[in-house]
Amino acid sequence: MTGSNPEVARAFSSFLDQAGVPLVSVKLQCTRDDANLQLSQERFLPLGSQGASNQLWEIPICVKYPAGVKDRQCVLVTSKSQILALSKALGCPGWVYANADEAGYYRVLYEPAVLGSLAQNEKALTLPERVGLLGNVSALTKGHMPLGEAMVLVPKFADDASPEVVSKTVAIVGNLDEHLVPDQLKANYRRYLSDLYKKRGEELGWKEKPEEPPDTRLLRPRLFELMANRVEDPQFIEQAKKLALVWLDDHAAVDQDMIGAVLNSAAAHGDRALFDQLREQAKKESDEQVQFTMLRAMGQFRDPEIVKSALGLVLGNEFDVRQSVFGILRGAALSRSGRDVVYDFVKQNWDALIAKLPTDFGAFLPLVAANYCDAQHRADAEAFFTGRATKYTGGPRNLKQALEGISLCEANKNANQASVSEFLSKY
Repeated sequence: MTGSNPEVARAFSSFLDQAGVPLVSVKLQCTRDDANLQLSQERFLPLGSQGASNQLWEIPICVKYPAGVKDRQCVLVTSKSQILALSKALGCPGWVYANADEAGYYRVLYEPAVLGSLAQNEKALTLPERVGLLGNVSALTKGHMPLGEAMVLVPKFADDASPEVVSKTVAIVGNLDEHLVPDQLKANYRRYLSDLYKKRGEELGWKEKPEEPPDTRLLRPRLFELMANRVEDPQFIEQAKKLALVWLDDHAAVDQDMIGAVLNSAAAHGDRALFDQLREQAKKESDEQVQFTMLRAMGQFRDPEIVKSALGLVLGNEFDVRQSVFGILRGAALSRSGRDVVYDFVKQNWDALIAKLPTDFGAFLPLVAANYCDAQHRADAEAFFTGRATKYTGGPRNLKQALEGISLCEANKNANQASVSEFLSKY
């Protein structure tokens, strides 16, 4: 039970993003004399998952709705479908929230009219409930709800006073250009993100304020990177470049929470001179975490030749290979511009990497393919890493996870790209 603690609710919502929990569908039925909820249950599975869907649970559900004053009703759902009479409702309720206090262990799929009414009455929901609602939307776009519809919903919550809610909206719409936004609509997508988050990003700035809550400190770097690297906003890009140079001379000049966002953003728009400065400073750095952050940034440059230079350091002796593998190599694999360079590097230098890496580190190398989203790369990764990475402890599992991630991404792309394109074409 999560109660009213927003941090617990957020963590709980993230946990529910995994497959294997109940999905409760909710439909409101009203007549002149009564109001009922039609509840049905199935296993929550993202589109493309091979998991079995025929489980049946006993699910304690509490629903919340206006009944003179806000009221709630609880029921134990034990069958595939069940009717809950809203006995305290005064006519047809204006909204219904099917996980009061965000205390239940299940996902909720609302019929569109019910979801729309919740968006119009979001102030009636507590913070954990708003976080939970958006967590549901984020998960359900993986096969149960068109992502384009979620993009319509997000602006209602993107300026919420609570950083936790804003972070959830970013999780829904913040990286669609990875695989879902066609090139001809990227300008529209950037405008959409800018309209949602630029004002908040400017208000937060880059410097921590006195007595600021932890969630605000977590939101600031997220919005900073989004504005610099997704929106490509010149103001945030220039700020990142300036702050990175200042930080290289004085580590105290940038708050610790912001170092990664600043260096990553500066690197993404940086040149060879900045790369060389990062490299030299990283060699002198005695704090392993700070050095790791710098190495991760060195994998974020968009110039393929600079990325190749960074990857070459993995095979050298300037840095501990464990730092450079998880910093440079993994960091570049996560970037859109570096993904192909890293994948080719691993394939071409497999023997040299295995000779350099500690025992069983080869098990992690399939993860460089995990952010692909097409059947061709899935087949290629399976063919290459089978018999290589799978020889090491954990290798079979990592390869299986990488391949499953590619399959799920492709299924999600096929299901959602049309609705995303339709929304952005009108934006």
